[in-house]
Amino acid sequence: MDAKKLIHCYQTYMAYSVEKPPTQKQFLSNMEDKMTDIEFTNDIQIVLKPGVLFNIEKAWETIKRELITKIKS
Repeated sequence: MDAKKLIHCYQTYMAYSVEKPPTQKQFLSNMEDKMTDIEFTNDIQIVLKPGVLFNIEKAWETIKRELITKIKS
């Protein structure tokens, strides 16, 4: 994954889709709330191949560290 390209795509998308993108703090707060929602956290199972193990908490920590903390508000 190229974090710089992914962040660029996110920022480009946000520039065209919303008047004011969420701040890093707002994004993190929103996702932390979602991570306590069992319906949200179990949703991924629908798209995973049977038998694929996925740790959503570990994935979220990676996303925060590698992407969200690098998004300038």
